[in-house]
Amino acid sequence: MEITQIHVNYLDTEDRILMRVNFGIDQQVALTLTRRIARFILENIAAMPSTPLEVVAAQTPIAFEERPVKGSASKADSGAALILNATCQRTDLAISFTFVCATTPQLDLNLSLVLAKGLEKLLWPVVEQAQWFVAFSPQLAASNEQASDDPLLTTLPASRLIH
Repeated sequence: MEITQIHVNYLDTEDRILMRVNFGIDQQVALTLTRRIARFILENIAAMPSTPLEVVAAQTPIAFEERPVKGSASKADSGAALILNATCQRTDLAISFTFVCATTPQLDLNLSLVLAKGLEKLLWPVVEQAQWFVAFSPQLAASNEQASDDPLLTTLPASRLIH
């Protein structure tokens, strides 16, 4: 089946990410991602070649348009599968995830390089909103450096300064 839309949303009450993958008008899969699975996905996509997307997109025609997601994404779907474990296989132009879910059989998700990098761009803002992996965020690293410039902290004796 061909993927027509991917939507990701942070569920703050559950500390999970809901990822919906649409395959057409009435076909979709809803997956619940934990921190561990989200990190696994992001690390594997980041390990793919860093070929400029414009070059890859020119070689791989893909029609993409942004559309609003159908249905409510404010809470986990009752049919959303919780991913318990995942494996990954990468090539230079594609990535394949196999997800082991709690209530459904395993699910294979095959993404081209362009679609994988697009998923990465969708996931990072949601991961940052959730404040997962804060050590990886350059914005937070900058704010931590600025905290040491606080005049209240610099007046404390070095032995009492806690980082």
